[in-house]
Amino acid sequence: MTALSFIIPLYNCEKYIAASLDAILSLDMDGNDYEIIVVDDGSTDAGAAIVRRYADTHNDIKLISRPNGGASAARNAGLDTATGEWIWFVDADDRIVPSLLASHGTVRQWMTQEDVDLICFNYCKTYSDHIEKVNDWLSRQEFSGEEYLRMGKGLYLWNKLFRRKKIGSKRFPNGTKNLEDLYFDYSVIIDVEHCKATVDTGYEYNQTNVSSTSRNRTPDNMRKLSDDTRTIFDLMLKDSLRLNGEKKSIYQSELNFSAAGYLFSLFCYYSHKDMQDGIRWLRSRNLYPVKRTGNRRADLFLCIANRPMWILCCRPVFRLLRRLFHSL
Repeated sequence: MTALSFIIPLYNCEKYIAASLDAILSLDMDGNDYEIIVVDDGSTDAGAAIVRRYADTHNDIKLISRPNGGASAARNAGLDTATGEWIWFVDADDRIVPSLLASHGTVRQWMTQEDVDLICFNYCKTYSDHIEKVNDWLSRQEFSGEEYLRMGKGLYLWNKLFRRKKIGSKRFPNGTKNLEDLYFDYSVIIDVEHCKATVDTGYEYNQTNVSSTSRNRTPDNMRKLSDDTRTIFDLMLKDSLRLNGEKKSIYQSELNFSAAGYLFSLFCYYSHKDMQDGIRWLRSRNLYPVKRTGNRRADLFLCIANRPMWILCCRPVFRLLRRLFHSL
């Protein structure tokens, strides 16, 4: 069995995909021990052609081409193809840090331990003129999946290795491109018993790709992000019905915190009509008024946002201050 499967959804990343592949191919691992599955999600640039040239000379690279369906559907196609005991999701405009998987390093040792099902590590953000290291982990730690979800750590996909058997038949919600990583993490990690974290840095998160979906503020994209948020909330509400005790409490806490985040987005980036519609939708799911989160800044915001009449008074001033701040 292949030790590790890299799954890379590819959509119009011709500027970055070669560097992403080069980082993986420089690993201190035998080519038979890993596979790189690139899922071309209907790219309209030369990204797929670049991958095809790599695949012609590297047997460990598999290129899957499919009509555009979004990163979630692309990752699902990769999961359906993967043969590795471990899964590492990599974005096409980012790079792994090869030293994380040094032959005698900590992570490689953990990957051979049958009772370890999730491995977490630090990452860095790469800008055009500097690199910012993000230290989620200041020491080696061991914990359960429930404990991890209670920690409030970032729920990214790419700063973790997942044991494939723990993923099982779980998949990303097709067609979504917002909060799909949070949903996948929760659905998998909630049932994981043994996780480990290392202080080592394993990933370079690219902050220079201005065409990234997360930076797209067009009306159509903002509408899509809102729709996806509601889809994920409904899925988590449905999943929580099968849970009991601490697991149910963890889901409810995340739904409440995510509702606060959605409310903040509505407050900052959407029209007043869209914001009112979003509040009505949250109320219909018993997610509004949003309960206190335990986060000081979020709870301060909720003091205003949980009172619709206060929103009418404070929102114009807040948006003006935000524009002034970004113009400095």
